[in-house]
Amino acid sequence: MIPESSQRENLLERAAGLLEALGFSVARQLTPSCFDLLARDGDTIFLLKILSNVDSLTEEQSIDLRRVSNVIGASPMLIGESARGETMMEHTVYERYNIACVSFKTFENALSEHHFPFVYSKKGGFYSHLNTDYLRKLMQKNNISAGALAREAGISKSSLLNYERGQGASIENIERLQEALGDLVLDPIDVFRFEEESPELSGGISKIEKVVESHFGDIGFRTAAVTKASFSLVGRSKKDIIFTGLKSKSLEKRAKDIRESSKVLGQHGMFVLKKTEERQVSGVPVLGEQEFQETVTSKQLLKLLRELEEVD
Repeated sequence: MIPESSQRENLLERAAGLLEALGFSVARQLTPSCFDLLARDGDTIFLLKILSNVDSLTEEQSIDLRRVSNVIGASPMLIGESARGETMMEHTVYERYNIACVSFKTFENALSEHHFPFVYSKKGGFYSHLNTDYLRKLMQKNNISAGALAREAGISKSSLLNYERGQGASIENIERLQEALGDLVLDPIDVFRFEEESPELSGGISKIEKVVESHFGDIGFRTAAVTKASFSLVGRSKKDIIFTGLKSKSLEKRAKDIRESSKVLGQHGMFVLKKTEERQVSGVPVLGEQEFQETVTSKQLLKLLRELEEVD
């Protein structure tokens, strides 16, 4: 049996290779993070978590993944091989904490061929969304009422009415309807626009995070605090994004992650530390806490970061 860590690494390499082959710029994370790959091609941005078993995603990781995605305008996604002890089915979307989870093949089909899946998995089985316009036209063509169709298909009228309103239908009930009415049209699921609700951007944060987050707000940035990433905060002001590290532990590795992530987006990264004598680490500017608080506009902060990025 292949170790799960080896399976995950192989999956990660395949995902990164596919993205790069399709023209995406890709940043891989060295430190444990809520995401493993950040990829961008023009305005399309992906934040991908790679796990052999998608059930191992924690709620904390999912919250951080969604927070970062919300701020930088990315599509969060989980790519895996198994779910609930079974091999993930192709052309099927799974879900963990409101994040789309797909097999590598499903991801590849959606990304390179624009072939989106029609089936999604949830507790109780597999479901699809009927194309309601086509369903109504077919009912009119056959001159059959909702009640009569429901009786002939052996499902409840309330279920059929819910399907007409856009609610998902079980594969079993879809098959019953097709036996009674003929072939139906299913709506594809855009796995890149899967998330339906935005996460709260605030969470339990440390004292220095509160200070930095507050000042970011003062100079026009909205921010998200995260715990499972090489950075502690990500801030955005209009088109400008800053990945901000606040921890000095494993500084070199964190700096490389922040540098590569900001490079892929054409944006900026920095560290804000209580005490520091360094001006940059691996190309990432380092600011003292007081120095950061002395910046009075986003323009001034960005100018300072550009200057420090050029320091040898």
